Amino acid sequence: MRTNLYNTNFEAGAFILLTILYIYLRLRYYNKSAVNDALRRLVIAEQLTMLFDLVTSVTITYADTVNPGVNMILNTIYCAFIGLSSCMVTIYVMSFATDSFAYKGVVRGAKAILLVYYVFLVINLFTGIFFDFSKGSYDHGPFYVTVYVIPAVFVLGGAMLIFLFRRLMTRTQRLILILIILFSMLGPLLQLLFFPGILLSNLTPALSMLLSLFTIVSPNYQKLVVKRAQLERARKQLSDEVMERTKEEREKELREEKLSQQIIESLAATIDSGVENKHHHTGNVARFSAAIAKEMKYKSPHEIYCMGMLHDIGIIGIDEEVLTKKGTYTEDERKEMQRHCMIGADILSAIKELPGIELGARWHHERYDGKGYPDGLSGNNIPIEARIICVADAFDAMIRYRSYKKKTMSVEEALRELKRESGKQFDPKVVRAAELAIQKGRYKPDAAETA
Repeated sequence: MRTNLYNTNFEAGAFILLTILYIYLRLRYYNKSAVNDALRRLVIAEQLTMLFDLVTSVTITYADTVNPGVNMILNTIYCAFIGLSSCMVTIYVMSFATDSFAYKGVVRGAKAILLVYYVFLVINLFTGIFFDFSKGSYDHGPFYVTVYVIPAVFVLGGAMLIFLFRRLMTRTQRLILILIILFSMLGPLLQLLFFPGILLSNLTPALSMLLSLFTIVSPNYQKLVVKRAQLERARKQLSDEVMERTKEEREKELREEKLSQQIIESLAATIDSGVENKHHHTGNVARFSAAIAKEMKYKSPHEIYCMGMLHDIGIIGIDEEVLTKKGTYTEDERKEMQRHCMIGADILSAIKELPGIELGARWHHERYDGKGYPDGLSGNNIPIEARIICVADAFDAMIRYRSYKKKTMSVEEALRELKRESGKQFDPKVVRAAELAIQKGRYKPDAAETA
């Protein structure tokens, strides 16, 4: 006789969805960054949880005919995987903070709580304090609520970690992680409060795994996150030292400005070292941009210099296969490469010490005639900073050696190309200022870098 027939359709569909997602993750995101590894483990844990949820729903349905010992073991394994998948939510969130001093402590603490939970599940086999099948039906024990409380502790702990380590994540990643936390709690609550006969406890967590694809990162991007965390700690430490040694506000500002310069140069070095044929490119673009800005009497050439140093930082978030490809891009690869403008703007907008530094990263591939990307801006609608960096970037690309180019241009040839594209790709005023900056010696292209 059936005792408690569950509707398993939603759970079965979610299991198939997660299986497809896991295969996709293995094939597409195979790198060893901490975030991606933690996400794959979380997906596996969710898969196993749903598999045993489906199995136990069948055996509980026939609790009066299935051996009570079999039901106890299967339901215990299911509860164990509930705890594991919930624990993996905490570890997944913490994977964004692998460089934090608290990382190992939090992971060890989560594993310790999970171990205690497992000990009580084993005790339940002999005492029925959580659940019992000895009477031929599925009966809740006096501490049954603990089965939900422990996973809730992990999920709420993950929410707290998002707040504590929010500076190590982009705004998109923070939003996605919060949604994952909310979705992880939504399904169990709906089933517990409103739909006890329908398996929903793992449906919404499975759906949230799709959202998690927007948090996946490349190894180089993960290194950048770690680098930013290290530099942020160095900035705070230096700031404290300055406050202890002197009360003069000007000295403090000078020290912080020097540190900001070090941060920018370190991040720029990360860009150049991670991409073939980019050696010295960011520095060249930054210096030429500053020289053009001086010729145009821009209010702060140093700001343009900083923007030029970081204009290509978004390439750290681009697929390595696209970055290292030889030859012509496919349409999909071209679109993937163009994403570096938006990625760079997202990264730099989080640096509050340098407001507006993301302008160059986002719009340095816009064209004066409106045929550029990512937003198709034209004319003076393109920020002047981006128009300047666009010219400096194109000029340096023309005169520097690239493995995919048949030959490089001379300085004179590159200037003629800038003037030929004046009014189309480039702002005529910026092109004229670039020519004058070279003629007056404000910027001297390094002949040693050409080949």
